Amino acid sequence: MIAAHALQPEEVAAILAQYPGAGIVGRLEVAGGGTASVSYVVDATGGRYFLHRRNPRYTAEEAVAFDHRLMEHLAAHGVPVVLACAVQGAAGRRWLRRGPPLDWLTAHPHAFDPARAARLTRAAGQLEYRREERR
Repeated sequence: MIAAHALQPEEVAAILAQYPGAGIVGRLEVAGGGTASVSYVVDATGGRYFLHRRNPRYTAEEAVAFDHRLMEHLAAHGVPVVLACAVQGAAGRRWLRRGPPLDWLTAHPHAFDPARAARLTRAAGQLEYRREERR
């Protein structure tokens, strides 16, 4: 199903141009996908990113907006989540509609700050501890 909504390098360059600081595409690799989405690892001059492409046949824009608002809410309450990058000039919106598909960009996990990764590990351990307490 990836071929149905696969990206070409020139499309990726046009998408990255909408994200301040992302830079110029150096390498593009399919990271995975299915019927609803495909993800790419993009190495660019601004860093390493995941580029997510949702097939609109399976995902309404309102659902994507909800997902992004939920992630922002979690981040505001200290949950270490990866937020999508903000689109240039889009009043805080984090996804693009370029024709039918919906696209968004997130920092690649290998770009995580080690302190942030440690907080995530501690949070996961606390959740496990609380779950064990309930037993």
